[in-house]
Amino acid sequence: MIKEKQSISIIGSGVTGLSAAWLLRDKYDVTLFEKNDYLGGHTHTHDVVENNKELAIDSGFIVYNEKNYPNLVGLFEELEVETQATDMSFAFSMNQGELEYAGSGLKGMFAQRGNLVSIKHWRLIQEIVRFNKTAHAELPVLEKDKSSEHSLGDFLKQHKFSKDLQQNYLLPMGAAIWSCPVEIMNSFPAYSFLRFFANHGLIDLQNRPQWRSVVGGSREYIRKMMPDLNDQISIKGGVQSVRRDSNNEKGAVEVISGDERFYFDQVIFACHADETLKLIDQPSDTEQEILGCFNYQENITYLHTDENLMPKRKNAWCSWNYLAQSGAKLADGSDESKVTATYWMNNLQKVEAEKNYLVTLNPYQQLDESKVIKKMTYHHPVFDRDAIYAQSRLNELQGENNSWFCGSYTGYGFHEDALSSSVNVCEQLGVIAPWNKVITGSNAEQKVEPQTSLGSAQ
Repeated sequence: MIKEKQSISIIGSGVTGLSAAWLLRDKYDVTLFEKNDYLGGHTHTHDVVENNKELAIDSGFIVYNEKNYPNLVGLFEELEVETQATDMSFAFSMNQGELEYAGSGLKGMFAQRGNLVSIKHWRLIQEIVRFNKTAHAELPVLEKDKSSEHSLGDFLKQHKFSKDLQQNYLLPMGAAIWSCPVEIMNSFPAYSFLRFFANHGLIDLQNRPQWRSVVGGSREYIRKMMPDLNDQISIKGGVQSVRRDSNNEKGAVEVISGDERFYFDQVIFACHADETLKLIDQPSDTEQEILGCFNYQENITYLHTDENLMPKRKNAWCSWNYLAQSGAKLADGSDESKVTATYWMNNLQKVEAEKNYLVTLNPYQQLDESKVIKKMTYHHPVFDRDAIYAQSRLNELQGENNSWFCGSYTGYGFHEDALSSSVNVCEQLGVIAPWNKVITGSNAEQKVEPQTSLGSAQ
């Protein structure tokens, strides 16, 4: 009896796994495995009731833009997902308002009126302008050697940027974007950092991309997928182990989930790199070398209404708010600051409500428990030199041992990177995403290359 379709297991139901399942559903027998009690991974929408009105508030993936998210735009158009314009303004607050400004034009920069006569603050503005010009000038140089170990810290030291610019502007913004501790940002590869900022208009005062959010919460695109997925794929629970053996007559891939064993022709690991390595029984030396290079930052996240985790001055409130509390001086003279990031969801998602709904990562002070709606734990990849090196070798793994690897760790760590990696793996499995096709004279299909070199942003 001839087997009509190959079977494929997909481990993880974030945008990577869900999109792979959705794209492959016609060509393969697909089984999706997910350990959580919901589908979506960092696509995480919460139902909140206020005055008998239902609100949908996101705490993971929130925004995108059309310039830098070509695959996500294609997917949303294919699914007819409704979106809305939003903004990505940034605010900084030190020591409960001792220093405070918003990066939304001159009015925001002087939200703290005392900054108008502060020489230090005017110098900060001048340095921001100098950093933007320097970044534009140096990017072509760094582009010639993308694999260089030149770090952001090296770049800032080389061009003599002040501690004030670093601690009160650049590093906090990077830490908020990548959901990581501020001290990690200095080791971030300079080229990757500057290229990201350039592509997202963060070193330009004009021509910044228009940001958008999903109407009704980011889960709406999953809801649009589900009718297709429910009819054509099987969904199982978490996975304990994956064994590969091409000589196994039951299937080259054995997936152990709970008390059951499932057999498949192929497996897609659509989960974090470190989780993938733990799941593989007897990983190859190459898998250990490459996947072992990726580290993750745990971020304790709260959905809440406690406004003490926002800038003191309301005219400084922005979509992204970075708060810091200075601490003891370290041996090198630096400040052991406590830091956190708060997202203002009313502004980001256009939520019409009496209360201000906030999402805070790693709060440095205790929240009012009566105002906490939900506590979550997310893990985000850390992009140090080892990770950037490993990214350059990921293609060595694809298809070996009937295994495929994708996830946000393959790019900058964001939704577009996760989706792009899924699209690339599906192409190697013989399926081109519908938004990357054009119909020629016959029924032939030809891939359309996205008009961007980037795959990311929060």
